Amino acid sequence: LWALNESGFPFRFRLDSTGCPQSLGFDTLNGSLKENMSAHPKFDQRTGETFFHGFTPGGGAFYVGRIFDGEVTDRVELPVHD
Repeated sequence: LWALNESGFPFRFRLDSTGCPQSLGFDTLNGSLKENMSAHPKFDQRTGETFFHGFTPGGGAFYVGRIFDGEVTDRVELPVHD
């Protein structure tokens, strides 16, 4: 399970046997996630893929990506015009 915000890495936690959350720390997906991701990833139950987008704060890049088997497998940067 993740707790997400727009400006950082996902924060991973798990529920113990009583249902209480236990913090596991920030998740960089085995080092494959280099930038923040949005708080709204989409999980495809059929394929097991997770799709996400992100934006570098301060006018940086907008990008979309795909996570499969616990790692970012694809990332594409899209141009942003004023």
